[in-house]
Amino acid sequence: MADDLARLGQRTIVVPFGWDDMSYFPPKHRIKELVERPVFVGTWTQRRQRALSSLRSSAVVVFGHRWPRDSGFEVMPAVYEDDYRTVVASAGCAINLLRTQNADSHNMRTFELPACGALQVAPRTHDHERWLTPQDCILFDSYEELATAVDSALSRPRFDITEPPKWLYAHTYAARARSVLAELGIR
Repeated sequence: MADDLARLGQRTIVVPFGWDDMSYFPPKHRIKELVERPVFVGTWTQRRQRALSSLRSSAVVVFGHRWPRDSGFEVMPAVYEDDYRTVVASAGCAINLLRTQNADSHNMRTFELPACGALQVAPRTHDHERWLTPQDCILFDSYEELATAVDSALSRPRFDITEPPKWLYAHTYAARARSVLAELGIR
């Protein structure tokens, strides 16, 4: 849409997703039962179930709404705030599946997961390649590659962080707001 408006001569500012540094940070404790398992946190869609179906051998744990109990996954209730941070930081890896509307870019989880200390497995996109580091993320190109990416993540040594990586602070909501104000010439 921004490109269409720009072609019409309208000034546009595209603001990427970001993260709230007051809400997302490494938790104080971990859940040991999740340490060697991949997790996915999100509401059920057919597309997400199809993507995760390649992981049956990896014992994925799904936290979210509307997941069928007979989906073949260990399904847990949705998690938020402290529970969300603890779940994703405890897991062997946290899978980030982009919705159709942002399939070529990123989402808030792109930043929230590394902020919480999670090792992220996410689709390869231009945004993910330019923002995420190999220490924070393993990227995949297709659902067929997802299982290999998860296996690779699970084979990595675990390390717990006590604060979000420094590079993430350029992507906070406050940083996004400052960039919009600067673009508009407002200080």
